[in-house]
Amino acid sequence: MEEEDSDYDPEYDPERLWCICRKPHGNRFMICCDSCEEWLHGDCVSITKEIGKEMEKNGIEYICPRCVIGMCTLLYSMSFYDIIKCSKKPYQTIASEKHS
Repeated sequence: MEEEDSDYDPEYDPERLWCICRKPHGNRFMICCDSCEEWLHGDCVSITKEIGKEMEKNGIEYICPRCVIGMCTLLYSMSFYDIIKCSKKPYQTIASEKHS
């Protein structure tokens, strides 16, 4: 019978695939999308470690390309009135109202 490794955490698996490139962490700088919480390699999305630190210092959220495209698609499908009405709500609230 195999012994279970109680210290195993899939978040720290060096072979886990991340990012839009679907490759392991590789000890490279990574940035988390503040919308979907996916981790991306900085070099895959043209964000350096220095830019990431500056964004964090200034309270600037990072939104990944997939989420930006999703937001644009959602806004394109909405009427002008819907956009004005929802312009002050978070993206997730707009999305859930649109698809309900």
